[in-house]
Amino acid sequence: MIVARSPVTTYGALRSLRQLLYGVVGAAVLLTGVASWLYARAALSPIERVVDAARQVRDSRDLTRRVPHRGPPDEVGRLVATFNEMLAELADAYASLDRSNQRMRQFLADCSHELRTPLTRIRATVDLLARTGEDDDAAFRDRALADVAAETDRMARMVHQLLILARADAGATIEPRPVRLDQIVDTACRQAKRTADGVTLVPPAPGALAGATVDGDTDHLTQLLLILLDNAVKYTPPPGEVRVDAARDGTSARITVTDTGPGIPEQDRERIFDRFYRGRNAGMATGTGLGLAIARWIIDQHHGHIELDTSPNGSRFTVHLPLTGA
Repeated sequence: MIVARSPVTTYGALRSLRQLLYGVVGAAVLLTGVASWLYARAALSPIERVVDAARQVRDSRDLTRRVPHRGPPDEVGRLVATFNEMLAELADAYASLDRSNQRMRQFLADCSHELRTPLTRIRATVDLLARTGEDDDAAFRDRALADVAAETDRMARMVHQLLILARADAGATIEPRPVRLDQIVDTACRQAKRTADGVTLVPPAPGALAGATVDGDTDHLTQLLLILLDNAVKYTPPPGEVRVDAARDGTSARITVTDTGPGIPEQDRERIFDRFYRGRNAGMATGTGLGLAIARWIIDQHHGHIELDTSPNGSRFTVHLPLTGA
């Protein structure tokens, strides 16, 4: 029978066990911390690469840089892929903006040239008229005044085109009302004859559009035909011919402008209606590359469509407009 026993041995064992546990727990915590730090460092290294790439893009403004990633498609992989896609979209946006700025600069240069040339001719003609007396050749004065009127019409058309373009960019739409299409064609042909410059302009047959009425705007439709006629005249070498044909085609009206110029190359046919685009034959005449883009906008506003048929012997633009009540 044991009546009493000293717990010193038990306390010593517990003390040793406590010290061992302290060491094991401390070592485990330290090992866990080191392992967690290494794992977090490995997991966050792609994010560091993204940050470095963003800093390099910011400093160098080079949007062609990409962040390499060879890991699995996890959250970090998707982040890297999204960042690379964002860089690609930014590069495309900046490239498009740069092309737009270049086209705008070219447009301003062409527009200033287009306005300077008729102003110079008007100024020279006015100076000649000022030096001539009342007894001089009356035919010369008539020709000079006709030249002034033609150049004035050309500048007015250009300013009107710029106004239409500004309204189109602002989201404006036309206010349709019934208009006589034959009167619009006659007015456009009469104005285009002033700037024919040796090219024969053949108007449509009388009565071809008798009674034809469309829902639209007179000024815009006139501008549409003047754009087509002006392009046809500019790209037709004298003594060429520009022919305007018109007819009623069921529920729509058809207006065709045919020239005897060099035609439109195959590579340009899909882009000639784009803004600021000038084809390979642009060297034959000055221009801004906006006329056909404005023409397409006017046609869309009138719910019509335009067709192009071209060959080395000339081009033919055909405009189809729905008649009132069709």
